[in-house]
Amino acid sequence: MKVICYGAGPYLAQNLRRLRKEGYEPVCASDLDASKWHKPFCGRPNLMVLPLDEALARYPDCKLYVTVDANARGTVLRYLTAERHIAPERIHNWAPIEYRLGCSDLETTIKFRSKQVFVRCYWRHPGIDRCGDTAVDVKRFEEWRSNTIQAIRDGKTTPCEGCEKLKHGWRLVDPKTTSLQVSESDHYSFCNFDCCYCFTKARNRDLDPAKLPDMDEQLDVLRYVSENISGRDLDLQFSTGEIMVHPNRDKIIELLRGYWTLLFTNAAIYSEQLAALMEQGLLTIMTSMDCGTPETFRRIKSVDCFDAVCANLTRYAATGGCVVLKYIMLPGINDTEIEADGFVGLSAKLGAVIQLSNDTRTKRAPLPEGALRVACRIASRARENNLLVIHETDVFSESDNAAISNALYTDCDCRQTASPGKV
Repeated sequence: MKVICYGAGPYLAQNLRRLRKEGYEPVCASDLDASKWHKPFCGRPNLMVLPLDEALARYPDCKLYVTVDANARGTVLRYLTAERHIAPERIHNWAPIEYRLGCSDLETTIKFRSKQVFVRCYWRHPGIDRCGDTAVDVKRFEEWRSNTIQAIRDGKTTPCEGCEKLKHGWRLVDPKTTSLQVSESDHYSFCNFDCCYCFTKARNRDLDPAKLPDMDEQLDVLRYVSENISGRDLDLQFSTGEIMVHPNRDKIIELLRGYWTLLFTNAAIYSEQLAALMEQGLLTIMTSMDCGTPETFRRIKSVDCFDAVCANLTRYAATGGCVVLKYIMLPGINDTEIEADGFVGLSAKLGAVIQLSNDTRTKRAPLPEGALRVACRIASRARENNLLVIHETDVFSESDNAAISNALYTDCDCRQTASPGKV
């Protein structure tokens, strides 16, 4: 099916090959951001980004396919139908929406750790305690989620009370889980790095798998998913230490086949298995580089392999799959123009998506002036190089978010309006 992809951002970059694999043929992309118009999407000359009117006129028989993440989907659907007067029948992945209080993380995500199943939330982690049976855990969590969403609708007190992510906005009437994350154990995390900001750093060395009775807990979750949930209905995120030194590496990678997965890896060790999944459009890798020079890399990671990581990322990018490079702001360590420019230069070389983040240990304290300047420099330089940026607003202060957004969206208006009602 030929489609017009509405939303020319990181979501499309990560899912383009997947869409094609599922039988969709994007004829063009469209976006509210005028700075992207009449340019190839992520350097792909066969996929141009056009103004919406031009895209609809050029391809009158094609439906729109909304390619934005869960946070923006309701707002975009409202914009297309109410402001651009596009009939819902012309939007292939249309779903009824309503204006209400809610949270996209609460409504669409589920995260597994050894003791808890919870919403993928940076700060509160609302959810339930695990009982040890994954099927039962999923059922109990979905019941808890449904009850919590309804309680919010009814104005009742919930564990999410007072959270700033709980906002009024356009949301799906019938939300469904679309993303499942398997994260670090509460007891261990296998990794060959020792990053200065990692909260598992105290327990990621000299681990003996034979002494870890819950070693297979992540496999249990992945087995349940593979046996019960279609790859068309669920995305996976796997972020448990470093996959390439995990004792169950091969079994885990095999269970990921058939699902679009965002996999966290430091890329110090290259994997032909991961490269093959990227080439098939099933895998996006995310690597926290956090710098642009070997010296600062060594200072942050406690290992000296900057060049090897860059070489491996180059090989991964050559598959045509999506690479996401993360930059966690660390004042006093990586807040210089040299680091920022080196990082953006590497991202441009790889054609990578940039994720701009912050050290969660600071609890969203405002960045020092110099560090904020560097964060904005990364955003503006990325824009100059036509690189897509994931601005991780959950971890920055309100004032820092405003400054970074200004650097990302100067000279364009990329925000849709919203008003009460139901569509």
